[in-house]
Amino acid sequence: MAMTVSEAGYILRRMYSNAPYGEKSVYIILFGFEYAADLARLALSSVIREAGLSGTVEIRHGTKLTKYLEPKHGVNIRRLARTSGPLPRVSRRNTSMTVEEAGDILRRMYNHDAPHGEKSVYLILFGFAYVDSLARLSISRVVRASGLHRSADVQIRHGMKLDRYLQVRDLGQPGGSPIEFKKSAPIGFIGAGAVGGSLSVALSRAGYPVAAVASRTPQSARAFAERLPDCAVRADMQGVADSADFVFITASDDAIAPICESLRWRDGQGVAHCSGAASVEPLASAAAQGAAVGAFHPLQAFTSVDEGAENIPGTTFGIEAPPELREYLATMARDIGGNPIFLKPEDKVLYHVSGVLMGNLLAVLASVAASMWPKFGHERSEGVRALIPMIAAAARNLAANGVPQGVAGPYPRGDVGTIRKHLQALKADAPEHLPLYCELALAGLPFAVEKGALSQERSDEIKALVKSFQ
Repeated sequence: MAMTVSEAGYILRRMYSNAPYGEKSVYIILFGFEYAADLARLALSSVIREAGLSGTVEIRHGTKLTKYLEPKHGVNIRRLARTSGPLPRVSRRNTSMTVEEAGDILRRMYNHDAPHGEKSVYLILFGFAYVDSLARLSISRVVRASGLHRSADVQIRHGMKLDRYLQVRDLGQPGGSPIEFKKSAPIGFIGAGAVGGSLSVALSRAGYPVAAVASRTPQSARAFAERLPDCAVRADMQGVADSADFVFITASDDAIAPICESLRWRDGQGVAHCSGAASVEPLASAAAQGAAVGAFHPLQAFTSVDEGAENIPGTTFGIEAPPELREYLATMARDIGGNPIFLKPEDKVLYHVSGVLMGNLLAVLASVAASMWPKFGHERSEGVRALIPMIAAAARNLAANGVPQGVAGPYPRGDVGTIRKHLQALKADAPEHLPLYCELALAGLPFAVEKGALSQERSDEIKALVKSFQ
């Protein structure tokens, strides 16, 4: 019988209460390890709340460790919910290692060996694998020698303590076949908004079979499916996960992890989200069940399905994925006319900020500019019509000439008189927009100097003038 949230919370609470001093986090990891299959169908945030604890990181680490480790012979982890006290540590063969050697191994495991989304898990595995040598060394010195952040110390110590309970999984046992994704693989979508709808239309046109969709509202799912040949509307999200070999979760960023955690996935399946800022971590529960997980983000502004699908050709796609999934997603991006680039997890947020500045905030900037038109007797809609050709021209200039040559206006010309008039007019008639104008002006000056159109002295003069109005 499937475990309920209440049952899982009760077991976690008992294990946490029974954990000896210094091993609370280790017992939470062991809980995730032992009950990984049950937890894959539950929302971890709900389990944590039921247990009266906070944070799901250690549980996620435990679920991921199932790929590498197994219980030691004679160890029954489930008994830890009923008894207290750590098991005696069984020492392995003694080995000798210097701090520098340990730091080099740690750096290699973390920077080169760890797959996407498993950096912290590999810190735990390092501590587990080298427990005998590390027991005679200063862990903080090893971390410093590796060049990693001092917070790595905590996960390494967790791994050392897990040695009492777990052992390396017998990798000689028959396992699943390597995951291979083909263009013919049925694709499903969870979420039927502008991003998912636009992407599905582009994929269908490129010959990818979009086979299933589910959404919070039946109406949006039906509208999604009507644009595609042979796309079935599923009654629930699990129906999509069951019928598709590759699933896109095109929901809001905050909803990705809860959706993923609520579903059953299978070994060899593919799962990706389309968030620009999130790493693959929200898909950890699918990875724990054997799925290959990735992120596939179109660097484009989407307001409707029809316009979005037309705008996809030429769009850059930010991809974060393990090797078995990377080429499939890159080929997918190229097949729909996109330009794939590969990102590391730590790069995602700045990458997304860049897109928001250009896409979302460019629309805001245009709206601000158009809102000034009623101040001189014209409708805002007139301003929009007048400014759109300027946006298109700026895009063409940047495409043809790049940065900084594509930068134009009174700043590269060094037209101090015009700039002063702008500042005075804004102060008098539109003071709410003066700070925005000043910040953008100051941000643009270095590009004008780099272009060679503005001397550093003239730039300093304009900078002083702008700052006097802030």
